[in-house]
Amino acid sequence: MRVFCICTEQNSTSRRQADRCVESAKPFGIDVERFPSVSWTHIRPTATLLDLDLRLEPHYSRSTTETHCPAFRIANGLTHYQLYQDCSTGVAPICIVEHDAVFVGPLPETPTCGVMQISSHRDGQADDEWYRNGMSSGRHVGWECRTPDFTRPGIITHPYTKTVGTSGYIITPLAADRMVDHIQKHGVAFADCIHRDIVGPMWMAIPQPVEMHKDGPIAYY
Repeated sequence: MRVFCICTEQNSTSRRQADRCVESAKPFGIDVERFPSVSWTHIRPTATLLDLDLRLEPHYSRSTTETHCPAFRIANGLTHYQLYQDCSTGVAPICIVEHDAVFVGPLPETPTCGVMQISSHRDGQADDEWYRNGMSSGRHVGWECRTPDFTRPGIITHPYTKTVGTSGYIITPLAADRMVDHIQKHGVAFADCIHRDIVGPMWMAIPQPVEMHKDGPIAYY
């Protein structure tokens, strides 16, 4: 399985963090390929080249509204779309991580369908607090009625109806093809909108082999 780390090559912090991501994977025998992010300054030309509409208009605030989205998020959506295109024409899943992702364990068994989230999209692991916070905030709709047991290693059904970010996930060719079709029909916006009703089955690896780290100590398992 190919593993891609998205990096904004024009940004020194992104390059530094991507280097850290690549190095963190080596102890686990994982070869990470850097994948250049679309620049926020090239959103419209890239969308035109890919024959895509923009579902939301880019703006330069960090807030997302019903009509507008931060430009860097739309650029990220275009970047992930290109990886979906490549995956959808192949026969094997791919793994996508962001530049601030750090590998803290080996990758799980590759799913045969759908999408597997391998990062909680925060510094630590997915746990009860992570689950309750998502539910109480109303940002994530629960899939199961009970709180998952995050203390038992393995692959679980994703507890939400969508992933909670794109810091680390594995996508299969059929799921990638469905994402390509969805984006072609509805336009591109931010990347972290991978819904169960689009991609099919969604899974989560426990413990999570990838964590998002801006700075600070990293705990390996």
